[in-house]
Amino acid sequence: MLLAADERPGDAIILNAPNQIEVFSYYYEGHTPVYPLPEGLGGDDAATRIATTRIIENARRIFVVLWGQHERDPHG
Repeated sequence: MLLAADERPGDAIILNAPNQIEVFSYYYEGHTPVYPLPEGLGGDDAATRIATTRIIENARRIFVVLWGQHERDPHG
């Protein structure tokens, strides 16, 4: 997987879809922190915004896997 082959310190991966973490974790063998957002079932846009801002502030590069995100985070 390209993400694991090009890992660098300060990288982060954001997942944004229901059940995406299970599928992603099955294939991903890297060490970069993975953040499934929004937390829980979603719907708390303020909490998601805060969590996303923290990731952005602490990462040098961010990879976002956008697949099925409208079901989990309809407001983006």
